[in-house]
Amino acid sequence: MYLLVLVTNISFGQNTQIIAHRGGSGMAPENTLAAFHRAISVNTDYFELDVRISSDDSLMIMHDATLDRTTTGTGAIVDKTYQQLRELDAGSWFGEDFSGEKVPTLHESLILAKNSINGVGVIIEIKSSDTSVPSKVVDLVQSLEMESRVIVSGFSLSQITLIKSLDSSIPVQLFAAITTEHVDQVNAIGGDWVGSAASVTREIIDYAHSLGIKYNAWTINSAVQMLPLIELGVDAITTDYPEVLFMLMDDTEPSDVVLTSATASETDITLSWEPAEDPESGIAAYDIFRDETSSPTTLLTSLGELTEYVDKTYSESTQYYYRIKAKNLAGLSSINYSNEIVVSTLDDLTAPVVRFVTSKGDKSKVVIEFSERADEVSAEAELNYALNNEATVIDAKLSLDLKSVILTTSPLSEQAYLLTVENVSDRANTPNVMLTKTLIFIHQPVSEGAVAFYNLDSIPVEGGENLVIDETENLNHGTAMGGVFLTEGILGNALGFDGVDAYVQYKSSPSFDINNNAVSVSLWTKLEYIPTELPGAFGPLFDSGGDQYVLYEDRGNSELRFKVSASGGAERPGIRNSDLLAGEWIHVVGVYDGSNAMIYLNGEKKDSHALTGNVKTGQIATLGKNGSDYFKGSMDQVEVFNVALSDEDVMDMYENYRVSVYDCDSSDLTENVSICTGDTYTFPDGSTGSEDMVYVSYLDAQYACDGTITTNLTVNSTEASISKDENVLTANISGASYQWLDCDNDAAIIAGETNQSFSPAVTGNYAVEIELNGCFDISDCIYVLFTGVEIPESAAFNIYPNPNSGDFVVELNSFLNPDAKLYIINSMGQVVFKKKIENSGKHKLDFPMYNPGIYIVRVYLDSKFFDRQMIIM
Repeated sequence: MYLLVLVTNISFGQNTQIIAHRGGSGMAPENTLAAFHRAISVNTDYFELDVRISSDDSLMIMHDATLDRTTTGTGAIVDKTYQQLRELDAGSWFGEDFSGEKVPTLHESLILAKNSINGVGVIIEIKSSDTSVPSKVVDLVQSLEMESRVIVSGFSLSQITLIKSLDSSIPVQLFAAITTEHVDQVNAIGGDWVGSAASVTREIIDYAHSLGIKYNAWTINSAVQMLPLIELGVDAITTDYPEVLFMLMDDTEPSDVVLTSATASETDITLSWEPAEDPESGIAAYDIFRDETSSPTTLLTSLGELTEYVDKTYSESTQYYYRIKAKNLAGLSSINYSNEIVVSTLDDLTAPVVRFVTSKGDKSKVVIEFSERADEVSAEAELNYALNNEATVIDAKLSLDLKSVILTTSPLSEQAYLLTVENVSDRANTPNVMLTKTLIFIHQPVSEGAVAFYNLDSIPVEGGENLVIDETENLNHGTAMGGVFLTEGILGNALGFDGVDAYVQYKSSPSFDINNNAVSVSLWTKLEYIPTELPGAFGPLFDSGGDQYVLYEDRGNSELRFKVSASGGAERPGIRNSDLLAGEWIHVVGVYDGSNAMIYLNGEKKDSHALTGNVKTGQIATLGKNGSDYFKGSMDQVEVFNVALSDEDVMDMYENYRVSVYDCDSSDLTENVSICTGDTYTFPDGSTGSEDMVYVSYLDAQYACDGTITTNLTVNSTEASISKDENVLTANISGASYQWLDCDNDAAIIAGETNQSFSPAVTGNYAVEIELNGCFDISDCIYVLFTGVEIPESAAFNIYPNPNSGDFVVELNSFLNPDAKLYIINSMGQVVFKKKIENSGKHKLDFPMYNPGIYIVRVYLDSKFFDRQMIIM
């Protein structure tokens, strides 16, 4: 989050105290020990919390009366026991790092503050109307001897009056839209603080101070709001982002920048520098100054926390001088400029090439994006563009970024088209003319379920109205009002909004009234302000007076939100302020699927709230306006759907807003493909193969461009097997990766045995896993038998009767280990029976029924074993 503060000449001598709202809910899940720890770690003066009561009289910390928003539970807190509340997760809704956070008690919250190194205070706001809560709070504060470390607050004058009557030494605070009458009421009970979220004036602050009452402004989250309040003399600011307030109080400039290099590549100059340092508030931006004379003072650009920048000068053989200053989050710049570097651009010798060709929604529009800025005359000559399939180019218009050309065409009814581009040149002193290229692009019609689609490339005038055209058959056209203007877009042009009176108004429409349980809204936007920096309460994007389904910025909650109003209620999933950047294109999507309302940023789901029911009707949509609030920034590619987009749909919209092209000049291609034994490969024409072969795919029907792809398909065989030489095992394939496995222990990996050959240490069954060219295989198990120790038969054990039918006695001589192990092995070398022998003497065994034959009975003693032959009849 970058704060560019314009006013820095403020005295902080009044020592405005910093109160972390709900522990600092912009940093960690609100009203949790994690948030309180975070507030302590950044050295706030107080952390604020909200007290409610459980069904068994425990003082619990939570803002809402219900559990639904910030825990994994549902229902009212007052209906739950302490134990039920402690079983809930109160952190994962904020982020995975906080999974498992518990709903804390007031007692453990106060203990945390009491034991803190910095002696943090606690603002206790009583949320419960239970008449027993004030006295319980006082009793707890007194028992911990924290009367001087807390401020008990609330919206109820009677509650804080009761607190004062129980213990006059405990400070109290009244929350309200503070007037002089409120200050008089607090003064009358010997109170200490007033707090307000309403407009704050110097007169009311001065009046409170004249009676010894302190003034707390809440909840203030942006530097734009904080600075005037500090200047007015408020005694405290309650904020979700205490670090922002600390940053504003940084009165030390960042270190000077060291500019290390500047290199030219044709007309581009790449600058590099060492990062500056600012231990108090940190580096917010680097200001780059450029002139064609020494000691430049003209600001070229202001960047975030980068240490490299490519200056696309678009000028040849020009000498430029550069210097840089760092700026901290308090708005202070380095005292000195960096060292100066001078560098000259070179000749532009590279011709433009086509990077993307996109045709979405509008069946009469194609956007071509070049690799560099194009010459306007050649780019706008429609004769330089040709289409097949009887389609024609009617007009060509260079977009405001000077790199994209917007073609107006006859209606496109086919899926794929050939586009020939020629004679387009760049803006070099000696223009470079592109080579003639024949390309293939895919025309994508309006998506299924689309209610409205606005590409925002132009504002046509019809009947005296400045129209914003809907490309769907619903014809939900809008009217551009006030200061709406065209600007550079994420794709072609975009609409710009001045934040004063610019907006687009849509009419009531049956298609906008979704009236089912699914809706999605997608748009690209470049924000002028992130939520905490908004000059007003809201920054409306796709909005409406009824809030049926809207996207908007919310300063008070420090989020960009998607609100859905349905028959089952209303929910507002949000993107946190810290995840947003101003001045950069971002993709925002809101989705409601009948079970959840969700919001996405750049393809990633950021928040989800449970919701059911049909979307309410009465939607009269706007872009850039709601009530007296106006949006400042840009919007592009706005889409509304009466279906719920999937996670995959949203990611595809983000990643593929531009469309790559197929090049007919290289359509006769050869590819070499390898697969593993048992796998199947799908060729470009949809056919499949699973063996070594050469296959030719013909592309004329699918891609509208005659051509072939010849595939050389190779099947890599890794059919593993093992050879045995005495007791040495060797894998059959050389040059692979190996891992030997113990088959008698669930194919467990044998540590360190990764060579082609392996010598087992004990008798058993073994296999090898082989990896070669990304293919894996595991061999069959092979048995390794060590030769028994030759000792007299009478010194080992006896078997009787022998032959037998499976019931027999093993008699172990006394010298054998009491923990010997007995194995029975069939003629194939497989172990078919195991038993632990815990003492010497006679042991009657019931051998499970196996096929008649000759078996080996083996008794292990430490590293030795003894064999006897047994016949089963």
